[in-house]
Amino acid sequence: MEPIDPLALKEATESVRREVGQLLKSDLLKVYASLSAPESEAEESRDQSEVSRARSIQATHGPR
Repeated sequence: MEPIDPLALKEATESVRREVGQLLKSDLLKVYASLSAPESEAEESRDQSEVSRARSIQATHGPR
């Protein structure tokens, strides 16, 4: 078995993260906008599925 190159693994991981980020950019921005809206607007636009999705994304990709 060949040893794993940690730098290559990190580069591959970052490449996948960037690609997924680009593919989901518009969805992520919509969720971000709905979660960062002023409280009066946020109550109208925020529903449980959006909150769950944002938490899922953060759990998968970690905080920025």
